[in-house]
Amino acid sequence: MKWYYEKNEEPQGPFFLEEILPVITHDTLVWRENSLEDWVIAQKHPLLKSIFTEPINKPKKIVENSSVENIKNPPTNNIQITLSFDGEWMILDANVKIFVDEVLVGTGSLKKGFKIELSVTKNQPVIVVKHAFRSQNIEINKLEFGRNYEIILGYDRYLKGNFNSTPARIIKT
Repeated sequence: MKWYYEKNEEPQGPFFLEEILPVITHDTLVWRENSLEDWVIAQKHPLLKSIFTEPINKPKKIVENSSVENIKNPPTNNIQITLSFDGEWMILDANVKIFVDEVLVGTGSLKKGFKIELSVTKNQPVIVVKHAFRSQNIEINKLEFGRNYEIILGYDRYLKGNFNSTPARIIKT
């Protein structure tokens, strides 16, 4: 995903994340393509807030690969999570919003699915998936700090028309 930042009240971009990190500060307005979120200051963006833990002028380095942002060598007090959903065949689509500990971390689609990478500091994060007029808490067992997890979500369109309350699969690496 490409990023934009504001300089002298003008949007600058598109850039890869690694290109804007050296030039933004904790209070620079940023926006990411394909995000339903509005412009926000860098230290409040869900994917950047762990970089700007206090007002500083030079953020910690993050490396971006071709499709997702990820933090290389995360601190052992963090847990890296990839939340994914492959999508479900439906006649009509619905936007999906994913919240972790009451913070919007990403969006997706019931038809197309989503893949969201994030870092959490709690070993049992509260994950909520919202779509249309429905909301589902995803029950997660305690996770180990310093580990990476892929959490694959399932959907029951026949009985509930909602995401399952437990993940279809959790892969620990």
